[in-house]
Amino acid sequence: QEMYINCMECGYRSSRLEPFRDIQLMVKDNLEESLQLLLQPEEMIGDNQYRCSKCQKLSDALRGTIFVKIPPVLTFQFHRFDFNYATMARVKINSSFSFPMSLNMSKYFESDSEDLYDLYAVMIHSGGANGGHYYAYIKDFVSNRWYVFNDQDVKEIEETQVLSAFGGSIGETNRPSAGGNAYMVVYRNSRMLDENFDPQKPRAGMIHKFLQDEVESLNETYRKEKEEFEWRKSLIHLQFLYPAPGASEKSSKTHMISIPKYKSLREATITVRDALCEEVPEDCIRLRGYDKLTNEKTTAFTGKYEESLDSLGCFSGQILFVETKAPEETFSEVESDTRINISVVKWNPIAKNLENEAKVISIPPNSPVVHLKKKVASIYDIPPSEIRLFTLNTETMAVTEFCNPESPLAHAMTVYCEQGPKDGASLIKEKFESDQYLIDIRYNRIGERLADQNISIDKREPVQLLKERISDSINVPVDNFMLCNNMLAKKQYKDLSLTLEESKIFDGSVVYVCPGEPLCKGEYLLKCYFLPEDYMFVDQSQTTKPQELCVLKVNEASTPDELSALLLSKDGIESARDIIEKIKEKQERKEYCIRWREKRGNRPGKVLLSSGSLLSTFSGTLQDQILNSPNDPVDSNEKVLLHAIRWNSSSWSTDKKKFEIVIPTNSCVRDAKEYLSHQCGIPIESVQLVKSPPKIQEVVNNCPISIAVLNWNTPEHISLTKSPWYLKNGDNILFRDSRDPEKEEIDPELRD
Repeated sequence: QEMYINCMECGYRSSRLEPFRDIQLMVKDNLEESLQLLLQPEEMIGDNQYRCSKCQKLSDALRGTIFVKIPPVLTFQFHRFDFNYATMARVKINSSFSFPMSLNMSKYFESDSEDLYDLYAVMIHSGGANGGHYYAYIKDFVSNRWYVFNDQDVKEIEETQVLSAFGGSIGETNRPSAGGNAYMVVYRNSRMLDENFDPQKPRAGMIHKFLQDEVESLNETYRKEKEEFEWRKSLIHLQFLYPAPGASEKSSKTHMISIPKYKSLREATITVRDALCEEVPEDCIRLRGYDKLTNEKTTAFTGKYEESLDSLGCFSGQILFVETKAPEETFSEVESDTRINISVVKWNPIAKNLENEAKVISIPPNSPVVHLKKKVASIYDIPPSEIRLFTLNTETMAVTEFCNPESPLAHAMTVYCEQGPKDGASLIKEKFESDQYLIDIRYNRIGERLADQNISIDKREPVQLLKERISDSINVPVDNFMLCNNMLAKKQYKDLSLTLEESKIFDGSVVYVCPGEPLCKGEYLLKCYFLPEDYMFVDQSQTTKPQELCVLKVNEASTPDELSALLLSKDGIESARDIIEKIKEKQERKEYCIRWREKRGNRPGKVLLSSGSLLSTFSGTLQDQILNSPNDPVDSNEKVLLHAIRWNSSSWSTDKKKFEIVIPTNSCVRDAKEYLSHQCGIPIESVQLVKSPPKIQEVVNNCPISIAVLNWNTPEHISLTKSPWYLKNGDNILFRDSRDPEKEEIDPELRD
């Protein structure tokens, strides 16, 4: 594309060519109109005059863009995201913006032939300015059928569904349609679709050179990074021990090399020699295995120097011993003298545990178990026929007995020894199986926050046993303290019949010992608050905080009537009975009922139904509310209680108090309008409502225009309790009378 400026006085033209990847368009009515607007020259006059290099002064000019050449694949991006300076927030423009299935680009630049472009891809965003979901409609090159690509789901769609991505919806111009709206479309030149076209092999010149160069550069960077990654992945880090002249092997320091595991042992030997800076002929140096436990040299890898380190089983951290010799000397043939070391741990029948120290027994490689048994028999003076040997898999904690006397043994293996009949029960097996379920649990003493006490217990045991053992340790009866998983919240382990594993108490867990009467399964301590009548003030600074009445010990099956009876039976500084009597006397109420509601901060939330129980509603804290009626209108889960706040357009303020509305949960905006029309005496066609912003009074005090410019033309089909509003019990809605005059004239652009 060419960016130009034409001086309107001398005719001088300044221009430059710029490559482009996409064409960015403002969201107007349709793509052709926005494209025409993009190419329309801008007048640079008045304070925005252009300094002409030929006139040498500020002059009126025209600035614009023209297309010199357009690619075979054309991408348009729509400006659907903007910033609203009235609300100081990012907004998404959801207005309808249509685009054609076929576009004649020859109208927008000089071309020798007609350049027709066909739509073949639409990228869609569903959501708001601060988040959402992306998916795409794409047309197949071969079958000319449309498909939707939505994450892992791909399915065929009708072409009419593509047109739904224009955006907008009935009754409003700035609310997202159900399926989102397009923010990018891609067209391809119809000449691409001849019979010889292969989409997998683009023709020469079809892709711009600067794009080809960038792709090649990215591919080259990827290739180098992949090679480096594969090389680093193949590295193993070997330690090698090279004793200094006159030094013992034990006092020698280890060195380290990093080498790919596909290298041969010969190459590794040369690398070690170079690292040591020793001028030793290749045939005068060799590597041997080394056992750090016994400080002994092991295998000499005779005849295996051309094999790879990987095939020899070398691993990172392995120690190799470096041997050198003079040219006239020969290396000793050590393979036949190499021995393997087996650690033997014996069961102590008196202590009923394994001995702390293991005996290291050296035997020839590939020796069978029967050979080890003879060695063990001579050390412990046990008949070989009574010796039972076991091995432990440390990953699975499975214990296996050596039943076959010809089973081979491996170097550095640990074997457990027990004396007893072959067919009898094994105490070693029982110990390891028990240890498999043994966990360590930390706990505190009463009055201390630090959990510095430790107890070991089988995780299959019930919580009751854990509590009894802790009780014995701290000398406090089990009925005088609680076991909790949180010191502050004091969330108790109530069902003591569950196992530790079922109660999610694992190895290393901390349980807290808290003073107080423990609760049984299904019991709760319920904090009760009185909800003051002034909570209906919109300005929360004028409301009284909920008054804590008492703490009730309740059962999860308790009903509201039972809670009310229990509450009224409680005495205190100011009991519930006293509060109710004051309200009745002040407002001359003859009838009343108590409504229980969930406490959400200082606000009331979900209503506990008179027919319900704590099992479905319990949150730890409830508020009781005194109603001026014998029955609660919220009598089923099919109803929702909302708070309505009236907005006064003429003063840009709200009424001081909000009021309750109780409507079915499946209600839509139309139903709420009918309720408010009947309640406030406003004609239904004049009732307008929106979802209330949070902290409504702060918004009204600091930026009331942000309420005035809200889109009050909410579609009447929108559900109140589902997407996009998701209203819950206790939430606020704003409503107004559209006949009220506006306090100030509002710029129409602010309403977008």
